[in-house]
Amino acid sequence: MEHKASIPEHGALLVVEIGADRTRATLVDLVDQSYRLIAQAATPSTWEAPCNDPLVAIRAALRQIETTTGRELLRGDDLITPQNEAGNGVDGVVITTG
Repeated sequence: MEHKASIPEHGALLVVEIGADRTRATLVDLVDQSYRLIAQAATPSTWEAPCNDPLVAIRAALRQIETTTGRELLRGDDLITPQNEAGNGVDGVVITTG
């Protein structure tokens, strides 16, 4: 029996890893019906004092990706979702902590 993987109806996906020292954001998107790494950025983590807010590091990493790719991921401090026709934003987010 042959099994063929179907392509999900998602476009860009954001994967965020919040570590003790670094927060990493990875943007993947469909290219020719396969997911491809588009960009990756890392910033110092901000989940401990004095900041106590992991979103500060996440937003900083996303702004780095925006600069690298020319894609808009944030509108102000808010993530653009779903991905629009211009390719800005993302359709899904995965966040892990370590």
